[in-house]
Amino acid sequence: MKWIEGFMASKDPFLRYGVTAFYHFTDRRNLPTIRGHGGLYSLAKLREMEIEVPAPGGNDWSHDADEMKGLDRYVHLCFRPNHPMLFRAMQDNRIEVPIYLEVHPNVLKIDGVMYTPDVSNKAGVDVHTLHEAREMVDFEVLYTRTN
Repeated sequence: MKWIEGFMASKDPFLRYGVTAFYHFTDRRNLPTIRGHGGLYSLAKLREMEIEVPAPGGNDWSHDADEMKGLDRYVHLCFRPNHPMLFRAMQDNRIEVPIYLEVHPNVLKIDGVMYTPDVSNKAGVDVHTLHEAREMVDFEVLYTRTN
């Protein structure tokens, strides 16, 4: 409990607003693979480890776009358990039974964490450092009740 109190009292806006998790959407069919290999991996790492994902959320276009921007080296997360690309993946039948996996906010302590203000591989969307993100994200709108 002491760690949580210190965590919540932080001046870091990611933590000050009581962020308890980030989220990664996937298909339920992927859970045995995720558990069997010890967690979530980036697309690049999955390929390097020769892990076949039963129901990838992305299509060939999105994977190519990730590679072109170097985003295939990252696990994609979102702030809330909703994401516009999940709807698209379900429309295309890539995801049949969607689930959101909760990821502990300690991921913010990993060197190289990046932020995008929109779908990361979308044309015209810039990738920002975590430091830059702290100035860009409207945490009040994201995590508190507003008018």
